[in-house]
Amino acid sequence: LSYWDTSFESKNSQLELFKQHEQYNPSFYIECYNHAKSLGLQFGLSIFSVSLFDSLSPYCDFIKIASGDINFVRLLRCADKLDIPIMISTGASNHCECVSLARSILSNCTNARRKNQITIMHCSLSYPSTADQLNLLLIKKLITLFPNFKIGYSDHLIGSNFYHILVARALGATILEKHFTDDINKKGNDHYHSADAAYISKLKKALLICEETLGDKNYIYHRDKEHSARLGARRSIVARDDLKQGDLVTSENIIELRPGDGISPSSIDLLVNLKVCKDVNKGSIIQWTDLE
Repeated sequence: LSYWDTSFESKNSQLELFKQHEQYNPSFYIECYNHAKSLGLQFGLSIFSVSLFDSLSPYCDFIKIASGDINFVRLLRCADKLDIPIMISTGASNHCECVSLARSILSNCTNARRKNQITIMHCSLSYPSTADQLNLLLIKKLITLFPNFKIGYSDHLIGSNFYHILVARALGATILEKHFTDDINKKGNDHYHSADAAYISKLKKALLICEETLGDKNYIYHRDKEHSARLGARRSIVARDDLKQGDLVTSENIIELRPGDGISPSSIDLLVNLKVCKDVNKGSIIQWTDLE
């Protein structure tokens, strides 16, 4: 059965489609590996056969397990024996299958280093995907389901738009995958929803901006950038009337005004009913040293 858009790729069976690529034997991929190394690039493969793991895995810097093989236990075990990163796609998977995968790989991950080598990839298995099929909020669910592993996003959306990839990154995807071609107008199952060099160049620039805007997940403000604005925008407790030594502070004789370099308005309940230990002029910011 086909799982792609036959208006782009007319072949109706996977056997018929993949028989076109029989010339790509192991020696071809070894040549690709060597070329990648000469360029200083990493090289990885999606290996679909248990029998090919021994011959091809030595030439992989990482392994990708396709969505269709998320329940192919023997293949997963072959990949898990390797001391290299593994990416596992979850396209067309239900919650139970993801939970089963989590239990399976967790039982074999006995150290933090190995856990750091595994990435669970959210994706839609539709070729191509439409925007309403992406369901990017599932990235947050995968982060909860697989707290010890990296979470990524594998994209099959057609077109030049890449905003959804930025959304995926903002939601927590740390590895992003997109099919690549030198010509999106070529015939075949993948070219029409792949990225070309121009797309990748624009995406990279946008991701750099995205990374800069994401900042730190801890809830802090930039002291060096926002401090003066914080002082100007926040309020202090100010004397609404002239206060004489011994006067009681009440909610009627104080007011909250800017700037915020005095007692915070959040401390008003601590302030009310205290006595001032010296005269405080109307309009003056009250300090703790003014109080008994």
